[in-house]
Amino acid sequence: MKKMGIVLCLGTLSIIVLPGCTFQLRPADLALQHQRYKILATYEGIAGVYGQGMSGMGTMQSMPGMHGRRNSLGELWDPKRLTVGHRSWPIGSIVRVTNLDNGRSAVARVTDRIEINGKSRLCDISPGLSTALDVGILGRARVRVEFLEPLGEKNSGLTFMPARTRSIQKGKYRLACGKAMTEPNAMALKKEIIKLTGTAWIEKKGNMFQVYAIASDEKEKVLKIKAQLDSQGYESRIVNAENLNGD
Repeated sequence: MKKMGIVLCLGTLSIIVLPGCTFQLRPADLALQHQRYKILATYEGIAGVYGQGMSGMGTMQSMPGMHGRRNSLGELWDPKRLTVGHRSWPIGSIVRVTNLDNGRSAVARVTDRIEINGKSRLCDISPGLSTALDVGILGRARVRVEFLEPLGEKNSGLTFMPARTRSIQKGKYRLACGKAMTEPNAMALKKEIIKLTGTAWIEKKGNMFQVYAIASDEKEKVLKIKAQLDSQGYESRIVNAENLNGD
């Protein structure tokens, strides 16, 4: 039977009720949930949980070294905050993270610069966000991450990914998969690439859409992913991120 969760809004409090646990949002995180946003970019991949572990009963457990630590925004670490960590995403960006396994979603902030070993994960999420998304005791989930811009709020102090950024995935070399195509075909190809590499994204080019698998300043790293895709019969090519118009 599929797990169900509900959100109760009581004045300034929001309580997420999940099977086996009750989770109360911090006021700052609650404020993010009630705003309207414009979607700037969308990515899909695997998310892990960082900072703390989850017990078999779905409760948070302390991990050594996290207590009293400050994140990349200078804030004290709070495992119940809805936050995201990544190796290069702009700190302070606002994102909506959706658990693709159950449809649950929540708006969070990118607050931590972390190293992700290997290529199997798109990003890591906090224990609080993991609970809100009902990730479960395995600590991994397929997620969609949407970078957001608040609507109708000038000089709000909230930071976000600029709409005209070349790519959230920074790096001199990028691996383009196939040629620019229609959106349905690009979405289908992106899902296939994610299964092989753990991450992929789509960028619009005029009326067409281009799928990318990786961006890096290390050409050898991009070549390794290209060889992996080539061996599976996927057409790919390396492009220079500094000259995207020539892609």
